[in-house]
Amino acid sequence: MIKKEIINVFDKISKEYKRLRKENDCVKRISKWKKYELALDEGCGPGTNFPAIIENVKFYIALDISLGMIRETKEEIKTAKWKVDLIVADATFLPFKDEVFDLLVAIAVFHHLPKDNLRIALGEVERVLNRSGITIFTFWNLKVIKESKILERKENLFYVAWKSLNKEILKRPYFNYTLKEISEIVREKFIFFDIFVSWNIVCFGMKE
Repeated sequence: MIKKEIINVFDKISKEYKRLRKENDCVKRISKWKKYELALDEGCGPGTNFPAIIENVKFYIALDISLGMIRETKEEIKTAKWKVDLIVADATFLPFKDEVFDLLVAIAVFHHLPKDNLRIALGEVERVLNRSGITIFTFWNLKVIKESKILERKENLFYVAWKSLNKEILKRPYFNYTLKEISEIVREKFIFFDIFVSWNIVCFGMKE
């Protein structure tokens, strides 16, 4: 049910999504640490973080569950003349072999998943990262979201408003995880990780 809601709402807002999004500063920093052979941008949206990553990556794959977002990404790639492979897929089942990626970026993706699926999705990240691979992923810090934007609450499931250009109010589902919950789940999958709170909750992870 939640998966269908996510696909529907992000398909609807895909054409206007980028007007309110910019490159993630943490992604900018981590992309400059070293040269990466193969990178995955999971939940790539309309290609917001491509400019921050593309210069230091030899092969780049972008993945999103929303076909609308992938279509927008395709247009962005054409304009910038980047070489990127695009895939429509689900975070809980990444269609890749084990230990293939040097870098995996998932910005504002995993907070759309209930806890059981979150564990599966992070297990998939751990599976496809190579032994020295690096990952960075973020969760929304819902404490900084204005109450006026929260349309509905169901325990830890929040529906946050998106006002489209045609004035339609759309509902985006988010799960509100505490810092403790996120830390415990990430520790299950990664030997080394760092986590800090700003506008978002940011996690860095490595397998060893």
